[in-house]
Amino acid sequence: MLDERTGILLHKLNELCAGGGFRIVEEDELRSYFTGKNGADGEDVRAMLEYLRTGGFVDLQYAEEGVYCVRTLPEARRYEEDVRESRRAETRSRRTGLLFSAVGGFLGALLGAAVVLAVSFAL
Repeated sequence: MLDERTGILLHKLNELCAGGGFRIVEEDELRSYFTGKNGADGEDVRAMLEYLRTGGFVDLQYAEEGVYCVRTLPEARRYEEDVRESRRAETRSRRTGLLFSAVGGFLGALLGAAVVLAVSFAL
């Protein structure tokens, strides 16, 4: 699993290289994707790209003076799909948990009301 910043970079590279070919991107463009607490400087971007290259996610044809010729590999697109699917599964799990909690609460209240009603008739 990639860290948050590297995942953001991979997502943006997947968007830029959607056709599967090489794309020339500048370091400033890649840095612009990171804001606030996820801020990244040029060295961070180079390190993340190197990590993605060694992990088999991207292919770097060249990297010179803040200009990169990069393309995403099938592993990058597979990773993106896996992340998307895990988010969907997590959402489904939360919805199911919420539904069962609501139904359980309703049935518990209904049972409590039935007990109170039975006790009131018994007296």
